[in-house]
Amino acid sequence: MDAALTKVKGTATSADLENAHGKTTAWHIDVTDTKGHDHEATVDAANGKGTAAKTDEDDVHRSSPGDHDEG
Repeated sequence: MDAALTKVKGTATSADLENAHGKTTAWHIDVTDTKGHDHEATVDAANGKGTAAKTDEDDVHRSSPGDHDEG
């Protein structure tokens, strides 16, 4: 978790261990930053180093209530 939190400052909300068909096994850790935006940090399970971080696209493109036509 610490490696993920060095990539994205915030609170870790979930973690999944994934092994992608012969690729490096990695932790995918969801982090919510101090502004409430969601991110995913990737940490190599073998060496514990943070390898990537990205903003959750659903969070970036989420519209506020009332932005949708009802009907």
